[in-house]
Amino acid sequence: MRILCLGATSGSLLSTELEPMGRLGGEIVCVESVREALSVVDSDLQNRPRTVKLRLIQDDLAALANGEARVRYPPQNIVVIDGLLEYLPERVLVALVQAAVNWLAPGGRVVVTAIGPAPDELVFRHLLNWPMIRRSAATLRGLLSAGGLSDLRVYEAGSAGLVGVGVRPLV
Repeated sequence: MRILCLGATSGSLLSTELEPMGRLGGEIVCVESVREALSVVDSDLQNRPRTVKLRLIQDDLAALANGEARVRYPPQNIVVIDGLLEYLPERVLVALVQAAVNWLAPGGRVVVTAIGPAPDELVFRHLLNWPMIRRSAATLRGLLSAGGLSDLRVYEAGSAGLVGVGVRPLV
């Protein structure tokens, strides 16, 4: 099992999956722009089974989203993108999903998280000056489809969170 995590928080999301993954064995690769964020992943996943390897890679996530990754990745079973979509314009998001599809083995899955529209949007944008792009479930589904994923599912997680899952087509 190979899992590629883009953004430090995505690696931390996997802590509950370590035991089942340990039975299969595999590798988790976490890519983050900020070195300090990678240390958080390392501490969150330090109790992983010996059969699960962890690689931490500092790389420019913006360059990665534009298809300019400096590291080549073998075919992955899962690519997790967490905490990035709300900062990416649509064209960059689609390019990132296309890159993720290219990193997947046939039948592999991309899992993304996004912040959906919510009443606190005005507070973040105007009072805190924290611009985020919030998308509806339908918009997220359309962008994931434009990136080349099939068998799409978008789940509403909590009051404002979205989780999108798509599959790399077998052909």
